Amino acid sequence: MNAFNNANLASYLIATAVACFITFSIVFNLRNGERIIFHSLRGKTARLQEQMLKDSDAAWKVRGMQLQEADRNKRVGVPASTWWYLGFLFHRAFGGVSNKRAAKDKQQSEQVV
Repeated sequence: MNAFNNANLASYLIATAVACFITFSIVFNLRNGERIIFHSLRGKTARLQEQMLKDSDAAWKVRGMQLQEADRNKRVGVPASTWWYLGFLFHRAFGGVSNKRAAKDKQQSEQVV
């Protein structure tokens, strides 16, 4: 028995052509999508850089300086990852809580002694 009769073959070819068109459209427009996202987030990244510089953790201060330097040099020759923004947001959301809790515990232990 033929697994690809005329109806199945036509459906398969149409689905394949649509999948190829969608895939190639996405791949060929990745650069444009990146530019749109980068420009829409520009103001937010500048604010995050400033917050990194004011953070009590020295590692985030260094990353903030590196990201500012990368923006000044238009990201040429400066290895700065934009994933640091997400990491900093995570640090602020969860790391700051644990730092405050540790400071509070330390203060309570000093009061006991």
